[in-house]
Amino acid sequence: MWTRESLNGLVKEKLSGYLFVVVSNREPYIHTFSGRKIVCHVPASGLTVALDPVMQACGGTWVAYGSGDADKVLTKSGRLFILLKRRGGARCF
Repeated sequence: MWTRESLNGLVKEKLSGYLFVVVSNREPYIHTFSGRKIVCHVPASGLTVALDPVMQACGGTWVAYGSGDADKVLTKSGRLFILLKRRGGARCF
């Protein structure tokens, strides 16, 4: 079974120097409003489950449609990028 550490090691050993970009209609994190709070959900998607750990390990870029009602608010304010950086996630645009 893969762990975060073993995946990071493999990516650094075999794939360093490559730029990874995922373009999809599914985003890896959906941000929605729950009252006045913003909540982050991970969609139940094979694509997300398979690729998000790899994208996090290599610092890739994920380009996707923001389907959550709070995604637009976070993106316009610039806070979405900051949230993902804190989580160690891939960059999402």
